[in-house]
Amino acid sequence: RISPVSPRISPQVSVPRLVTLRFIARYVQLAQPLTSLAEGWPKLLALFRAAMVGSSSAPVALLVVLWEWVRRMEPLGDGSPLLSAKERHEAKDVAEALLRATSTQLSRSLRRTERGARPAAAAAAAA
Repeated sequence: RISPVSPRISPQVSVPRLVTLRFIARYVQLAQPLTSLAEGWPKLLALFRAAMVGSSSAPVALLVVLWEWVRRMEPLGDGSPLLSAKERHEAKDVAEALLRATSTQLSRSLRRTERGARPAAAAAAAA
């Protein structure tokens, strides 16, 4: 019997990073029960670290995911993984790295905008 999908040929679907992060953010917003979301912290932390390798194309989206996760953990009280000093330290480190990446991305964007505005201003002044 022949399988409809050969194990050697797997269909690949390319999904833009931002779409993936929006999906993850929405999952974090709606996941139930909260304890399962709390148990997923190590995987989410690994996602943040992997996404920040090199230059992240979406640090703001990553910040949204982290913010949502932290916000959802508050009602867990003693069940929150953030009670551990190690987990708090890791979350703080990730947040700081994401803020730096967001700042860098914003600075680059502003420089590009300024460069684009200068030729237009020079052309308007020459007219």
